[in-house]
Amino acid sequence: LKGRKKNMKKFLNFMLILAVALFAIVPRVSAVTTGNDGSITIRNPKVGEEYSIYKILTLESYVDVDGDGSVTSEGESDEDDGYVYKQTTDAWADFIEDSSYFTIDANGTVELVAGTDAAELAKDALAYAKLHGIDPIEVIEAEEGKDVEFTGLEYGYYLVDTTLGTLCGLGTTSKNIIINEKNTDPTVDKNIVTYAQGGTVATRNKANNKFVGEIVYYETQIDVGSGAYNYVLYDTMSEGLTFNDDIVVKIGTTTLDIGEDYTVNKTNADYTFIITFTTELESDDVIVVTYSATLNEDAITAGNNNETGNTNETVLKYGNSQSVGSETITYTYKFDLIKTNNGTTILKDAEFELYDSETGGNRIYVVEESEGYYYVTQTPNDVQIKAGVAEIRGLANGTYYLEETRNPDGYNKLLARQRFVIENSDIVTTLAKGTENGADVYTTGGVQVINTKGTLLPETGGIGTTLFIVIGSGMVLSFGLLLVTKLRMSKEEN
Repeated sequence: LKGRKKNMKKFLNFMLILAVALFAIVPRVSAVTTGNDGSITIRNPKVGEEYSIYKILTLESYVDVDGDGSVTSEGESDEDDGYVYKQTTDAWADFIEDSSYFTIDANGTVELVAGTDAAELAKDALAYAKLHGIDPIEVIEAEEGKDVEFTGLEYGYYLVDTTLGTLCGLGTTSKNIIINEKNTDPTVDKNIVTYAQGGTVATRNKANNKFVGEIVYYETQIDVGSGAYNYVLYDTMSEGLTFNDDIVVKIGTTTLDIGEDYTVNKTNADYTFIITFTTELESDDVIVVTYSATLNEDAITAGNNNETGNTNETVLKYGNSQSVGSETITYTYKFDLIKTNNGTTILKDAEFELYDSETGGNRIYVVEESEGYYYVTQTPNDVQIKAGVAEIRGLANGTYYLEETRNPDGYNKLLARQRFVIENSDIVTTLAKGTENGADVYTTGGVQVINTKGTLLPETGGIGTTLFIVIGSGMVLSFGLLLVTKLRMSKEEN
């Protein structure tokens, strides 16, 4: 018995030595079941932007085979290690179970499907979080000169999102992950365009001037940034512009399909229309959106030196809350027509037509909105501009001519059209109250048209007739005296 105990002791000592030897030659394996010292650091963040982090899966345990902290020197997961992931919360259950990105075994262990596109997974996961109201576990706004650091994280599988709307990192935080921000902002440039023969763009401008009733053509160009996501275009026209519902969207030479590549909402009271891009956008894509509007009778005039106009504003919203915009403006002008005598008295009952040429040319038609107020129309009609005082609005820059079609009683009609010029400003007048009867009198400004009184012709039985008789009688007497003198001289010679 004593010998057996001695032999058993030797055997145990041998096994202990063997275990020590095996421990020395076999790679060290560390099984970790918990941890809350993980971190994700975002370098070169965009100042003022918010970075959000979502926890999709919990790392229940992992085996660090080589003892390097389960991450490579580049901050990526070490493929030699082993990981056991479980669902973080029920909020992500449907996404994990229904998507093609994950598999779940009978024990509830979640594994990522080999060959999964991380960017696609990130976009779908973020969209799912937004749709189902899943709140991020932390949000940090980037400050000048500082990295964004999420610290004290439990080990797991995380989605990091920025206001640029793209995945910054997706992986475990078994120790520390460093992400370099590489997203770029999109740009938007909106212009008023004119077209050459064949449909090519001839000019692009931020501003123009038009007649009421004319069409304004717009082009919005979006240069897509890297990490494109959640692109929505908002367009707002002022009341003086009527949208013609003729949107065309292209990427390069490819025309996108409404309903398939984008949707249009025209029922939002705050915007003329909203375009939501549903097609996949790639970095450096150039989106061109074209459409038009008609300058209508509610258009405001430019005032003095283009102080006001009719705007069309475009805003592109992208990511979570970022936006960039561009605006154009269309001007139109008015003039005051003032009919006076050769002083300051305003004459009524005159009528005019407006033309673009001194003779012949094109008539510019108007609509009478109310007494003394008119706006230009593209529809021919027989409306006359009645003056005294009248306001005519809705004209572009140019040279114009007023033709008097009816003159005030007792005043001579104009023999030729009267010229005036509109150039980047309304032509307004100043009136004052008269001192005698309180009626308005002309002071200055506007387009003043002067009529003079007609010449007074002789009346039957008046002073003109008397003068005619006196002068005629004198001539007869003079002729008679001359004849008598001539006869006497002839007799004397005989």
